[in-house]
Amino acid sequence: EELAYNGIHLTEFMKTEKKGPRLLRAWINIREGFDGSSAYKKLIYDSVRKERILNGNLTEIVRVCREHNVRVIFSGYPVKVANVDVVMKQVAESAGVVLVDQAAVFETLLGKYPREKFFVSEIDTHCISEGYRVMAKNIAGQIIPRGPSFE
Repeated sequence: EELAYNGIHLTEFMKTEKKGPRLLRAWINIREGFDGSSAYKKLIYDSVRKERILNGNLTEIVRVCREHNVRVIFSGYPVKVANVDVVMKQVAESAGVVLVDQAAVFETLLGKYPREKFFVSEIDTHCISEGYRVMAKNIAGQIIPRGPSFE
């Protein structure tokens, strides 16, 4: 879900700037010409609320799966998504669920190969077939002992 304030898309701004909340607050001040602390507090509140919802949803998924004897494996995104990663890790640890850290694998791969090998574009975090192959291999490594060989 896109965070927006008066029609200004803040998540895209934060992705490009990568400087976090202080820069976001300053940007609201400059853009709106006022002390944007109330807008900033609303964004933080929305973020915390979404974390609670995600925590509850993941916990419920684990509960329902276990109730039906289904093994649960969480898979992170191929890029770091701070709030999602933190919540997913907390739930995985507390529930004893395996968490496949896709971002760590992709971080290593992106040190060796161009981003376009795995993602739609330089700014789009959606994978193309090679990126999804890597994700599938990482998950398969948790399901199949020693993992498959796709070489």
